[in-house]
Amino acid sequence: MEKVKRKFSRTHVIAFIISSLLFFVGLLMGLQFSYYGMSEIEKGFEELKNEEYIMEILILMDESDEYSCAFYDRQMAEFSYETWQFGKMLDRAENAKGKLDPEVMELKSSYALMEFRDSLLLKQIKDKCNISKIIIYYFYSNGEDYDPRTDQGKVLDRIWEDNPPGIAIYSFDVNAQSPVVNLIREKHNITSVPAMIINDHKYEGYRKYDELNEIIQAES
Repeated sequence: MEKVKRKFSRTHVIAFIISSLLFFVGLLMGLQFSYYGMSEIEKGFEELKNEEYIMEILILMDESDEYSCAFYDRQMAEFSYETWQFGKMLDRAENAKGKLDPEVMELKSSYALMEFRDSLLLKQIKDKCNISKIIIYYFYSNGEDYDPRTDQGKVLDRIWEDNPPGIAIYSFDVNAQSPVVNLIREKHNITSVPAMIINDHKYEGYRKYDELNEIIQAES
């Protein structure tokens, strides 16, 4: 009986050591991301802001000839791709630091402002140069009500990958303390998530790929 007791105790000690090692490895990875990952995200955010300022200046020059419009279209396509990539970096930050981490939420609030400015610039270019582009505002929540089975963002990623030149997607976390997000929600009367504004038309509730693709084709 005594031998069994010692064996049982040794098993628990080994399990405790393994659990402790896993915990400290996870903690170390989190600390490394905090130091390197967040600084990388902040650097990327500053680069995006600088590119957005350049686009804003170019649009204020009010050139709408064929060359300028082609240039605007290329630049906005590139900027939209970089903005999408930056959103993926924020996703990694959420996974490493927590979806409601204060530092992550602060960055998401600043990112929301940049996205909204970008969408306004794109609307100006559409009007100025008669460019066909579908603009999507996507509202979501990573709070306690988050359900991975109805993650509209994953469907939108597939939609964007299949139609990158013709679609611009702007994602807004309704939990971000952002006056811009609140303004857009109030303007479009967003009362539940997931929800989308596609070319100024509201669509509430989760949409599967085929259904959403049909909506986008109809909006084209």
